[in-house]
Amino acid sequence: MCHFVTAVLPRGADIDALRPIADAHSRRLEPLENRSVQAQLQQGEQYFLTTRASCDCGCALGARGGTGSHTVLDAAAAARRRRLKGWSAARVARWIEQKEEALTRANEKHDTCVYSGAAEWVEFVRTTLSSGATPYIGLLLHWSSGPLSQRMKILERVVVPFSQINEDTILDAREDVLYIFQRDP
Repeated sequence: MCHFVTAVLPRGADIDALRPIADAHSRRLEPLENRSVQAQLQQGEQYFLTTRASCDCGCALGARGGTGSHTVLDAAAAARRRRLKGWSAARVARWIEQKEEALTRANEKHDTCVYSGAAEWVEFVRTTLSSGATPYIGLLLHWSSGPLSQRMKILERVVVPFSQINEDTILDAREDVLYIFQRDP
């Protein structure tokens, strides 16, 4: 069970010109067969796998997907457990303070990685559109519990103009929503 990012391109997109762009951004464009997805696309649209690794778990696309990605400490429960072990109040307080500082550092490091990844996705999409090889590229984030050919429903199709492509758009992407990033008219 993993996240995968797939792409949708219109008929007439110059796939051969787009592949080096995808490659330069650690992505790929490999045709993907999924009848349920293809039945939901507009006529002539093509469906591609962008994943280079075994999956896209942990990528920036959809990273703020509503569940929150920060680790938090349940200080009251931790204190209770340590007091049951015979720790003094001062020792428990020191331990909680150190643990919270470590979690803050870990969360800040995670945020830095996620925002860096979001910037990379923004650059990939903008470079793709600026190339002139396609008027739009669609990105779809899906949690797959089986083969990529399994049935899935696209919940919504959201058009994002070039001028609105930014890190927030990437981070706030929702699963099973097809985001169509397009050049401004």
